[in-house]
Amino acid sequence: MNKAEIKQVVLNEVSYRKFIKEVSKVSGTTKKKRSLLHLKKSLKEIEDVYSHITRLNESDGLEEAYWEKNREFLNEVSNKMIEMGLKIRKIGKK
Repeated sequence: MNKAEIKQVVLNEVSYRKFIKEVSKVSGTTKKKRSLLHLKKSLKEIEDVYSHITRLNESDGLEEAYWEKNREFLNEVSNKMIEMGLKIRKIGKK
């Protein structure tokens, strides 16, 4: 493994090209199952980050000025999550 590959493994990020090479050898059902498991893992990570932010806010009592500066970003994240939820529901109905 070269440095770039090690870095990708450590970050748990994979390029689309590498993803396609790995999954092209398996059946469609397996591809879908792996993708859903990856989605589940990613959602768990998002939940963990939310939990950490909530705990920090409760313990430190972050100032309202902090949240005012980041409210637009938080609204953007919230909207993206809603959009993803709608897309996921569409996948489940097919």
